[in-house]
Amino acid sequence: MRIERRFDLGCLTRVTVFWFLNSRIRSANFGFAN
Repeated sequence: MRIERRFDLGCLTRVTVFWFLNSRIRSANFGFAN
C-alpha cells in the first residue's frame, strides 16, 4: 500500500510539473507572438 501510494504521488507530481512547464512555455510563446 505504501509503495503504491508513493508511486501515485510521484505520478501526480510529474503530471503537475509537466503541466506547469507546458503552461510557462505557452505563456512565453504568446509573449513572443505579441
